[in-house]
Amino acid sequence: MGYLTGKKKAPAVADPAYVTWDAENSMVMTWLVNSIEEEISSNYMCYPTAQELWENVNQMYYDLGNQSQIFELILKLGEMRQGEHNVTKYFNSLKRIW
Repeated sequence: MGYLTGKKKAPAVADPAYVTWDAENSMVMTWLVNSIEEEISSNYMCYPTAQELWENVNQMYYDLGNQSQIFELILKLGEMRQGEHNVTKYFNSLKRIW
């Protein structure tokens, strides 16, 4: 997580620990890019650190994730019908979704 949050800072290039940091940072970046849809992942290949990559992806899609979840919940709630169920069972079904 330190690579994403910025807590794991890059040492100076001359520092022997830089090689390890660079390899680990690259690995985290690879995991991130490989977890993104292929159609948009190429947009995120130019960032020098995992933190910058994560911040940009987060900025672009954070609210979108919430909106799509809200939309999905609203659709499910709109499709719910009491039908043959008693009020208690219907209420519990609504409560589980909400």
